[in-house]
Amino acid sequence: MTRSSPRSTRRRDLLDRQVATGVSVVLLVVLALWFWGTAGSTSAARLAVLRTIEPYAFAVHEQLVFNKSHLGQWFQTVHAGYDDAWTWSGHRAPSLWLVSLLYPLKPSALWLSELMIGAIVLGCIPAALIGRDALKSPWGLLLGGGLYLGSPAIMATALQDYQDLCFAVPCLTFTLWTLRQPRLWLVALGVVVGVLPREECVPIVVGAAALTWPVHPLRGARRKRWAAQLGLVLLLAGVYALAMQVLAPITFQAGDAGARHDTPVVNALREVFETRGAADLAGLHHPDFYALLWMPLLGLAVLSPLTALPAVGLVLMHLTVPYGNGVDRAWAGHAHHLAPALPFLVVAATEGLARLLRFVAAPRLPGGRTLPVGAAGPVLAVLLAVGLAGYGGWWTVQWGRSFNLVTAFWPTPPAYQHPVWRLVQRLPEGAIPAVSTAHAVAVSDRSESYTYEESVFDKRPLLKLGAATHLVVQESLTDVVAWGMAMDGAEVVDREDGYLTIAWTPGARDRSDRQRADRWPTPAQWAPSGGASHRPPGVGPPVGPQ
Repeated sequence: MTRSSPRSTRRRDLLDRQVATGVSVVLLVVLALWFWGTAGSTSAARLAVLRTIEPYAFAVHEQLVFNKSHLGQWFQTVHAGYDDAWTWSGHRAPSLWLVSLLYPLKPSALWLSELMIGAIVLGCIPAALIGRDALKSPWGLLLGGGLYLGSPAIMATALQDYQDLCFAVPCLTFTLWTLRQPRLWLVALGVVVGVLPREECVPIVVGAAALTWPVHPLRGARRKRWAAQLGLVLLLAGVYALAMQVLAPITFQAGDAGARHDTPVVNALREVFETRGAADLAGLHHPDFYALLWMPLLGLAVLSPLTALPAVGLVLMHLTVPYGNGVDRAWAGHAHHLAPALPFLVVAATEGLARLLRFVAAPRLPGGRTLPVGAAGPVLAVLLAVGLAGYGGWWTVQWGRSFNLVTAFWPTPPAYQHPVWRLVQRLPEGAIPAVSTAHAVAVSDRSESYTYEESVFDKRPLLKLGAATHLVVQESLTDVVAWGMAMDGAEVVDREDGYLTIAWTPGARDRSDRQRADRWPTPAQWAPSGGASHRPPGVGPPVGPQ
């Protein structure tokens, strides 16, 4: 019987690690392409039929970055009631500034969506690295990245209309990886990236640092490193918060809405603790919504409770938010507020599952004694991993069908296009359109555009419809059509599939007595002709009023 030399053993171990790394990376790339293609195709299909979650918010974001990238200023006219600045709706989002630098590459709402989806896909890289460290094996790359990309809640977040807080998924995942690294400069970089999405991420980054115990072989050195790491995070977060308070201050007292930047979170918490009390948890009526956070395998986060703790706290806070505070409790609705919780659940599930697999492969009792399972342990660990992967994949596919995803490995063009898109594309250069809020995202790729129900009254109250040059409207909304046709020189200049484009003499005055407070009819949802379903491909399930 021949015995292997230490050199040949090391060589074989190196080859095994290289093979494991290569296979893991290839499978992870395939999974990432599936995520990118499916999310991109689904988003394109939704935009094409103007059946997104919140078209006006999408439109506000696009017009802000359009004007910043083309004119060097933050302003928007397409929607009423929001700050005409990068602090829109009270949020401070450095990510919006970064996106404005990339927007000119392919200016469109679809490109904004692709930028957000692409950033979320890239979050699988730090998730994979965390998995490799947790499993102490190259196969951990597939473990961490697979749990990240296979999470239905992360896919649903990627399919939100462009929202800066959705960037918290990849950014905070990167932050959690840096907090587990030995170099403090990486920790500093993690803090900078972690606070990019929005102001809510600042206390979350600090909390993550406080709950992350550094990986170090010596106990005393761990304590010193933890203190140094937390001190650095507190310093950087404090400098950032101070800078933002100077540049765009948040005030908590009542006052002129134009002089303060309250966020929806601040408003909701004020209502909970000053008016209703925290005992009234509105979210308890929607258990299925919160359940998706843990599915299909993120429930394993209970095996790493300290890492999962911030996510649990965020969910409990979300439970208290009353109806009417800009928070939906349906993943096909306004659900991006839970995006910061997802990285903690993914990382906790990765660490928990890694511990479980290592225990099954080599069971170790509390006293330190290892049970003699021999080769059966690794085999059982592999079977457990394969079984969980099969269950998770099956569950995610079934959920994708219920969520009406357009499955693809590369973004595909949509099957249908709303007639408003085609009418807008045929407008003359320099036209200033007015459309319904339901169609606002079709006209937000220009410096000036309006919604006839809202923003013409808020942004141009003296001119009203006279601020625009064209009205694109559903033909059946006879009252709105009559309003447009009453303008001087008005005529129908284009028509398609039940929609009209009305133009009038440039500079014509709006002599009507229309008011924003008037009851404006909602355009009927457009459905493709030829017997197609009222729910076109990619359009999510209906969301009831909440």
